[in-house]
Amino acid sequence: MTKDKFPNQPQQVSLQWFEMSNALQVGGSRLIEQHRQAAEGTTTFNSTMSPNKWQVNIEGAMGEVAVAKFLRTYWEGSVNEYAAADVGGFVEVRTCSFDDGWLWVWPKDHDDRPVVLVVGRSPVFTVIGWIRAGDAKIESNWQHKDAPNNRRNARCWFVPPDDLKDARVLGHHLHTLRFIHETNHGEGK
Repeated sequence: MTKDKFPNQPQQVSLQWFEMSNALQVGGSRLIEQHRQAAEGTTTFNSTMSPNKWQVNIEGAMGEVAVAKFLRTYWEGSVNEYAAADVGGFVEVRTCSFDDGWLWVWPKDHDDRPVVLVVGRSPVFTVIGWIRAGDAKIESNWQHKDAPNNRRNARCWFVPPDDLKDARVLGHHLHTLRFIHETNHGEGK
């Protein structure tokens, strides 16, 4: 894998109280919606692998806010929109409370979307780096046992932080990547 012209430099982002409040509402609403759908039997989606379901959903939403703030783009904060991207219409975010966590990519992730790893807990998060989902989907990353955040039998790819591109590159090329994404998917017309 080729590295960028400068070494990966994680970027710290601090959230303000109003940003955390918004993410708190969205993360809580997401979990409630998952429970509602499960009770109705209308979904097989299950993000309740962790005993800390509230923390996972709320900190996940806060991680999305941190990435949007870092990229200086919008955060939609959607609920029950599983096909929608997390940030800016085409960026996926994975938030991990492990400081040494690895980025995970699901089979359903669009190959052309950037996936960003952010670690930490509110109010301070660190944007570690990113990779295109399709580039992460290689055999050597499949269910990688060395990932500290690997859940048993997680059906996904785990990418070590050292294999991620510098987050500043994503920020620098955001508008070009958005144009390519919208062109490839017929959006923005």
